[in-house]
Amino acid sequence: MKSNAVSAIIAYVTALFFSVGNTTAAPADNDTARQFFADETQSLMVGEQSVAVFPSPSAIPLKRGVAVLLYESGSMGLTFDVAAQISERLNDQGWDTLLVPAMFTPVTATPALPSEDTLIHPRADSQTPVIGYSDSRNTFTLLLNAVFQHTADKDGFRMVIAQGMGAALLLDITNSENVSPPDTAIVLSPFWPERVHNQAVVDNIAQSAYPVLDVGMDDYNNWALSTRHRRSQKARTELKMLYRQQVMLALGSSSIAGSTSFGGRQIGTTVPATASPSTASAVSPFATRLAGRIYGWTTHLGW
Repeated sequence: MKSNAVSAIIAYVTALFFSVGNTTAAPADNDTARQFFADETQSLMVGEQSVAVFPSPSAIPLKRGVAVLLYESGSMGLTFDVAAQISERLNDQGWDTLLVPAMFTPVTATPALPSEDTLIHPRADSQTPVIGYSDSRNTFTLLLNAVFQHTADKDGFRMVIAQGMGAALLLDITNSENVSPPDTAIVLSPFWPERVHNQAVVDNIAQSAYPVLDVGMDDYNNWALSTRHRRSQKARTELKMLYRQQVMLALGSSSIAGSTSFGGRQIGTTVPATASPSTASAVSPFATRLAGRIYGWTTHLGW
């Protein structure tokens, strides 16, 4: 019992520390936007915040639709560099693309000091969440509505690609009446670092009204890995149509020293002047593999 009390108090202090200064939604990706000229980006109003997004048109006349890539600021999986490389491949296949930063809202309220009645279960994660689910869900709803309104004039199919916590929010929100569902979603290791919301991912996939490609990354995190088998099992028992689960490694998704091509120009140049031409472009093996999975999925859908 004393151990539980100590864990709860540690969680309280941790949450108090991380809550200081985090009083607004996660900022737009201004660092990435600075690498572009003003006429190479577009702005969305998400609530009262202006968010820079990055469009790239189809490279062929016969367009399939628009693909929205909700990239993250981490070092694995769907980073901006990886999203940019996938975008280029989708452009070659007839997709207009829009790269959008995933946005989450930090916890702002100071948690109550734990008591004997609020002791944490021995098997539970004792850390109080730093990112708030409810507030992040509201922010993500505003973001998705702004994105879909921005792309409403695009003909063809609407595909959304998201990872991790963004994928979990996407599945939740598009199952409600707050946001129109996409024509398909590609979700990479969807999870939320709270058990109740992480468990909900399983039902949200099974109950989704649109085709879902569920890509599990073995080396991503244990939250996503803990529900991977049940995501597939639940989809089968619920007789969900057009669902496929595939497994791949996130290894190779980190940026390699070089520059990434996006929208016909090179960005993020980090190659020294003495670098050979063969190293002048950062090629992510993960982006290549994921782009192939997406192409296979859309072909399976008959698009």
